[in-house]
Amino acid sequence: MPSVRSCPQSCHALGVDCFYCVQVSHHPPVSAVYAINRREGFALSATVLAKSKFYGNSTSAILDGRVNLVLLPRGEEYTMTMPYAHCKGILMGTLSMELGGKVTIDCEKTGYSAELEFKLRPFLTIS
Repeated sequence: MPSVRSCPQSCHALGVDCFYCVQVSHHPPVSAVYAINRREGFALSATVLAKSKFYGNSTSAILDGRVNLVLLPRGEEYTMTMPYAHCKGILMGTLSMELGGKVTIDCEKTGYSAELEFKLRPFLTIS
Protein backbone atom coordinates (compact mmCIF):
# COMPACT_ATOMS: atom_id res chain seq x y z
CA MET A 1 0.00 0.00 0.00
CA PRO A 2 1.59 3.33 -1.01
CA SER A 3 1.95 6.02 1.62
CA VAL A 4 0.21 9.27 0.66
CA ARG A 5 1.07 12.71 1.99
CA SER A 6 -1.09 15.72 1.27
CA CYS A 7 -0.56 19.33 2.17
CA PRO A 8 -1.59 20.83 5.50
CA GLN A 9 -4.00 23.75 5.76
CA SER A 10 -1.06 26.18 5.63
CA CYS A 11 -0.56 25.27 1.94
CA HIS A 12 -3.96 26.68 1.10
CA ALA A 13 -2.94 30.06 2.53
CA LEU A 14 -0.06 30.07 0.01
CA GLY A 15 -2.49 29.39 -2.83
CA VAL A 16 -1.62 25.73 -3.29
CA ASP A 17 -4.92 24.06 -4.14
CA CYS A 18 -3.68 20.52 -3.93
CA PHE A 19 -0.43 18.70 -3.13
CA TYR A 20 0.13 14.96 -3.07
CA CYS A 21 3.31 12.98 -2.65
CA VAL A 22 3.10 9.19 -2.95
CA GLN A 23 5.76 6.52 -2.72
CA VAL A 24 4.39 4.19 -5.37
CA SER A 25 7.10 1.54 -5.04
CA HIS A 26 9.54 0.60 -2.30
CA HIS A 27 11.82 -1.73 -4.32
CA PRO A 28 12.90 0.18 -6.34
CA PRO A 29 12.00 3.40 -4.48
CA VAL A 30 9.75 5.39 -6.85
CA SER A 31 7.88 8.51 -5.76
CA ALA A 32 5.17 10.51 -7.50
CA VAL A 33 4.34 14.17 -6.80
CA TYR A 34 1.42 16.35 -7.91
CA ALA A 35 0.71 19.99 -7.05
CA ILE A 36 -1.60 22.61 -8.50
CA ASN A 37 -1.79 26.33 -7.76
CA ARG A 38 -4.58 27.95 -9.76
CA ARG A 39 -3.88 31.41 -8.35
CA GLU A 40 -0.31 31.35 -9.71
CA GLY A 41 -1.41 29.40 -12.80
CA PHE A 42 0.59 26.19 -12.72
CA ALA A 43 0.32 22.46 -12.14
CA LEU A 44 3.30 20.21 -11.52
CA SER A 45 3.68 16.45 -11.58
CA ALA A 46 6.77 14.29 -11.26
CA THR A 47 7.92 10.72 -10.96
CA VAL A 48 11.29 10.05 -9.39
CA LEU A 49 13.36 6.90 -9.03
CA ALA A 50 16.08 7.58 -6.46
CA LYS A 51 19.38 5.78 -6.96
CA SER A 52 22.59 6.17 -5.00
CA LYS A 53 26.26 5.58 -5.67
CA PHE A 54 28.96 5.46 -3.01
CA TYR A 55 32.54 6.44 -3.87
CA GLY A 56 34.39 6.07 -0.54
CA ASN A 57 34.42 9.62 0.82
CA SER A 58 31.57 10.84 -1.37
CA THR A 59 28.14 9.75 -2.51
CA SER A 60 25.73 10.71 -5.28
CA ALA A 61 21.93 10.72 -5.29
CA ILE A 62 20.74 10.22 -8.85
CA LEU A 63 17.16 11.36 -9.45
CA ASP A 64 15.97 9.41 -12.47
CA GLY A 65 12.60 10.66 -13.67
CA ARG A 66 10.68 13.52 -15.21
CA VAL A 67 8.98 16.68 -14.02
CA ASN A 68 6.00 18.05 -15.97
CA LEU A 69 5.16 21.71 -15.42
CA VAL A 70 1.93 23.02 -16.98
CA LEU A 71 1.43 26.78 -17.30
CA LEU A 72 -2.35 26.80 -17.04
CA PRO A 73 -3.23 30.14 -18.71
CA ARG A 74 -1.05 29.32 -21.73
CA GLY A 75 -1.75 25.60 -21.93
CA GLU A 76 1.98 24.93 -22.26
CA GLU A 77 3.50 21.77 -20.77
CA TYR A 78 7.22 21.70 -20.07
CA THR A 79 8.96 18.37 -19.44
CA MET A 80 12.20 18.44 -17.45
CA THR A 81 14.83 16.02 -16.24
CA MET A 82 16.63 16.50 -12.90
CA PRO A 83 20.27 17.01 -11.88
CA TYR A 84 21.96 14.72 -9.41
CA ALA A 85 23.19 15.67 -5.93
CA HIS A 86 26.78 14.86 -4.98
CA CYS A 87 28.06 15.00 -1.38
CA LYS A 88 31.80 15.07 -0.69
CA GLY A 89 33.67 14.79 2.59
CA ILE A 90 31.15 12.50 4.27
CA LEU A 91 33.82 10.58 6.23
CA MET A 92 36.64 13.13 6.48
CA GLY A 93 37.37 16.61 5.27
CA THR A 94 34.91 19.42 4.65
CA LEU A 95 31.36 18.26 3.98
CA SER A 96 29.91 19.84 0.86
CA MET A 97 26.97 19.23 -1.45
CA GLU A 98 26.85 19.97 -5.18
CA LEU A 99 24.43 19.60 -8.06
CA GLY A 100 25.70 18.09 -11.30
CA GLY A 101 24.64 16.69 -14.64
CA LYS A 102 22.48 17.86 -17.51
CA VAL A 103 18.88 19.01 -17.27
CA THR A 104 16.75 19.16 -20.40
CA ILE A 105 13.58 21.25 -20.67
CA ASP A 106 11.19 20.75 -23.60
CA CYS A 107 7.80 22.17 -24.60
CA GLU A 108 6.08 20.32 -27.44
CA LYS A 109 3.47 23.06 -28.02
CA THR A 110 5.94 25.91 -28.53
CA GLY A 111 8.90 23.87 -29.73
CA TYR A 112 11.08 25.54 -27.09
CA SER A 113 13.86 23.50 -25.56
CA ALA A 114 16.88 24.12 -23.36
CA GLU A 115 19.72 22.13 -21.92
CA LEU A 116 21.33 23.22 -18.66
CA GLU A 117 24.60 21.73 -17.49
CA PHE A 118 25.28 21.82 -13.77
CA LYS A 119 29.03 21.87 -13.09
CA LEU A 120 30.02 20.36 -9.77
CA ARG A 121 30.57 23.39 -7.52
CA PRO A 122 29.74 23.41 -3.80
CA PHE A 123 26.62 25.34 -2.81
CA LEU A 124 26.44 23.97 0.75
CA THR A 125 29.61 23.58 2.81
CA ILE A 126 29.78 22.51 6.46
CA SER A 127 33.13 22.59 8.22
